[in-house]
Amino acid sequence: MTDPTPHEEMIKLINESQSIILSTSSGEEPLASYAPFSFDQNNMEFYVSTSGLAAHTKNLERESKISFMIIEDESNCEKVFARKRITFQGTSKLIDKEGPDFKNIQEIICKRHGEGMKNMLALPDFRVFSLRPTSGSLVLGFGKAYTLADDLKTLTHRMGKGHGNKN
Repeated sequence: MTDPTPHEEMIKLINESQSIILSTSSGEEPLASYAPFSFDQNNMEFYVSTSGLAAHTKNLERESKISFMIIEDESNCEKVFARKRITFQGTSKLIDKEGPDFKNIQEIICKRHGEGMKNMLALPDFRVFSLRPTSGSLVLGFGKAYTLADDLKTLTHRMGKGHGNKN
């Protein structure tokens, strides 16, 4: 049996996680928060359902630039300093609940979080945002850091000084 590739490990971490850490901004103040997410692997697109009352929802409506992170549960990691994690930079977009893509997105969300999500998504204050990564980094442990290319499938190993990198 061969070891999984870094891309396979990244997809596994995404599939094993239920929530992401969001970094949004009001334009004046940064905000760290979290939200449950769903993932469309074919399009490398993430979906979050958030209440219109939440500060991060207001920030996502105001500013499309976003950073978000998926990180290994610390109770499952070998070393807390080397938790597996993916950090993405990208853009967010509010999904129109009456639009042509909503039914498909709703199916993706319900497949991951259960059919009860249909009721939540129907609430007038709930919004669905698409998070589309444009770049990112993957850390799989000590000495296992990668930069994601634009296609989010090509990973380049990052090496620090003294390890062959000409920084």
